[in-house]
Amino acid sequence: MALGRADEMLDSLSSLPVLPPLADELVSMAISSEGGFERVLAVVEQDPVLAAIVLRMVNSAAFALSAEVTELSRAVVLLGAAHVRSLALAAAMSALSAVPDADERFAHSFSTACTARLVAVAGRATWEETAFAAGILHDIGELVVVALDAEPAEDGLNATARIAIERTSLGTDHAELGAALARRWSIPEVLCAPIEGHHGDIPHMALPAEPTGEALTAIVAAAECVLDELDGTAHSDGRSAADALLALGLGDPDAIIARAGAVREAHFSAMGMATAGAQR
Repeated sequence: MALGRADEMLDSLSSLPVLPPLADELVSMAISSEGGFERVLAVVEQDPVLAAIVLRMVNSAAFALSAEVTELSRAVVLLGAAHVRSLALAAAMSALSAVPDADERFAHSFSTACTARLVAVAGRATWEETAFAAGILHDIGELVVVALDAEPAEDGLNATARIAIERTSLGTDHAELGAALARRWSIPEVLCAPIEGHHGDIPHMALPAEPTGEALTAIVAAAECVLDELDGTAHSDGRSAADALLALGLGDPDAIIARAGAVREAHFSAMGMATAGAQR
């Protein structure tokens, strides 16, 4: 079994990537939709980098406030606890990226997370922060591929080519390795599913009232299609962003794609990052 092979590969490593301390709490908060103003503010106050991101975000052009916000408590109120939870999770997960092309890898994961949240909102799902968490985690298996020294040497490979190389050299791929790693981190199973399956087909489905592994997998896969289109590249299986969004029952896909581009720009500006690294 491929998943058994993924576990074997993890066992072969002398050390595994470690989930950042705040990330575990933030994943739980995203899944449960718990963590109101006071709890989120307490998390922000623990991390000066995160505090700077929150203040930069609320003072960005996207909010167009008449007066500058300098108090963290007011910034959290204006952004909303759910939004700040997502920014905090992204900041926590960025600590994992001490690997080659770290900025590009994080840019892609963060872009996918922002877009997955937007797709969930467009589908009237009330669990958009869970979709964000799925997006930020979806490629964690690449950390294991790097640790195994099995990163493809070629640049600019699409997902299909990368997976083929990984399977040849390892007998498994980054999606299966990521799911195995997530389970060792005790990540909820509903988030392990999109890590494992985000390169698969997108089924025709309506988004359910509660998050499921199937729905999150479809949303993350659709988010990657949207990003491919925004970056002017063809998706690895030829699927268009519009087709991916229509499969989830979402109308006006062009408007969603345009909105995804604007949201990505706003968030990257607030985090002091360039979107040039978002394409993978």
